[in-house]
Amino acid sequence: CAHPSLPFGTPVLVQNSENGAQCQVIVTDRGPYVGNRCIDLSKAAANKLGITGLARVICKTGRYLANSMKDKDNLHPQVASQHKSQH
Repeated sequence: CAHPSLPFGTPVLVQNSENGAQCQVIVTDRGPYVGNRCIDLSKAAANKLGITGLARVICKTGRYLANSMKDKDNLHPQVASQHKSQH
């Protein structure tokens, strides 16, 4: 995934707030630089989450990875996009 500020190598648990699908991704790039998006996902991660284009997602790092997405009181959906390759 691409994230504007998390260190490279950081694992991030991403959940599609619409369908509940979740997967873990690793920060390997910087971005997104468009609008109010919080994270760009690889095509594989977007497919696993059922995302095409933009979607509201919930991102967790650190201790939240071990607990999955069980703490629903503190979840705040943000906007993600499928990462478009420059190739």
